[in-house]
This record gives sequence, structure tokens and C-alpha cells, in this order.
Amino acid sequence: ASRQGAKIDQGHFSTDLYPSAITPSDSPFDPNEVASKTEQIVCRGTARKYTDFHCTGVYGGISTAYTVGCSLRCVFCWVHWGRDYPQKAGKFYTRLKKAGP
Repeated sequence: ASRQGAKIDQGHFSTDLYPSAITPSDSPFDPNEVASKTEQIVCRGTARKYTDFHCTGVYGGISTAYTVGCSLRCVFCWVHWGRDYPQKAGKFYTRLKKAGP
């Protein structure tokens, strides 16, 4: 039995099953199809879902925005579980909200 599972329901749309955490026994998936489904979940107008923001003084000052969702399922990926469950992770931010104080 496949774990490709949770039905996506973001209130404003519903679609087929989203390929969440996969196992070697799961059927192959189309990353382009996953990208389209991911976009529907993590983009809302000009806003995008993020889990966190981080700034540090190294290299003269850098900042990192941790986005939600990815169409790939790399075995050794270290990212937050928001890759596999974008419908449950993060909050929507616009670019002005991210850059503001």
C-alpha cells in the first residue's frame, strides 16, 4: 500500500492525492505534475509559503528564507517536513512582509 496520501484541501481548492513522503515501494511520480500541485498549495497571488527566516553576519551579512514545497523527493534531502506536507507547513508572506522590519 502506498503512503502517497493526504488529500489536499486548502479551502480554496481541492485536488487529487499529493505525493507526500514516499518509499521505495511507491510508484514513480511525475515531478512536473508534483510541481503544479505544489504551486497550487504554496502560492496565493503574490504571497508564498515559508517556514522560517534567518539572518546572520557571516560573509558580510546573509539572510535565508525557508520555502515550503518541492517537486523532487531526493533521498538525502535535509529540508523541513514542509517539502512533503506543504499543505500543513508554513505561513503565507508577500515580499514586502518578508523584507520589512
